[in-house]
Amino acid sequence: MKRKWKWLGLAVIFLAGLEVLYVAVGNWALNSGTLARLLSRKPERFQVEWSSGRTIWPGVFQLQNVSFRGQSERFQTSGRLDRCTLRMHLFLLAACRVHIYGVQGEGLSLWVRHRREPGKPHPFDRFDPPIPGLKQDAPPPKRKPYPSPWTLHFGSVKVADAHEIWIGPYRITGRGHAEGEASYHLRGPLEVTKATLWIAGAQMELGEKILASDIQAAFAKGAELFKRGAQALGLALTRCCAFLFGPTQ
Repeated sequence: MKRKWKWLGLAVIFLAGLEVLYVAVGNWALNSGTLARLLSRKPERFQVEWSSGRTIWPGVFQLQNVSFRGQSERFQTSGRLDRCTLRMHLFLLAACRVHIYGVQGEGLSLWVRHRREPGKPHPFDRFDPPIPGLKQDAPPPKRKPYPSPWTLHFGSVKVADAHEIWIGPYRITGRGHAEGEASYHLRGPLEVTKATLWIAGAQMELGEKILASDIQAAFAKGAELFKRGAQALGLALTRCCAFLFGPTQ
C-alpha cells in the first residue's frame, strides 16, 4: 500500500514538473518572437505577429494585438485582432496536423485586395486597402512541386466586435460579429466550410465617397444574392454574397 502511494506521489510530482516546464517554455516561445518567426518563415506567403501571449493549460493560447498577412496567386490579405484565444489539440502535431478546434476573438479588421500583374493596374486599385509590406504587383508566392503532409484546421471560429471589412475598393465599418470554419492543406487547396459575418449600423465607402450609411451588412459563403427594393445593394465577392440594407447615397 505504501509503495502505491509512493508511486502515485512520484507521478503527481512528475506531471507537475511537466506542467511547470510547459508553462515556462510555452510562454517564452510566445513572447520571445520564436514562435512568430517560425510561423512566418516565408513572409511573402504568410506572416503573423502579436504583442504578447500567455498559455497556462496545454493547447490553450491567449494572444493580444494579433496582426496577420497573406498572399496567394490572386489575392492579398491583411487583418488585425485586438485579442484572441485559441484551443488546439497538441497531440495531433505528431501526425502533421494543426487542429485548432476553437477560436474566440475580439476587434476584427480585415482587408482583402486583388494581386495585380506588373503593368496591369485596375482603375479602382487606388481605392483598395493597403497591405503592409506587400506591393500590389508583388510576385506570387512560389509553391514547391511536391505536396506537404501538413494540414491546418480552424473550427468554431467566433469573433465579436468585427468593426472593419475592406474588400477591394469597398470599405464597410460598423459593429458586428463573424463565425467560420476552414481547412487548409499546405501547398494545396483552402476549403472554407462556413463563413458568416453580420455588421449593424454600418457605413459603406468608396474612397472618400459614402455610398450607404446606417445599413445592415451580412456576408455568407454560398448564399444566394438577394435584393429588396431600392434600399438594397448586393455585392458578389469571391464566391461570397453580401446583403446590404439601408439608405444609399
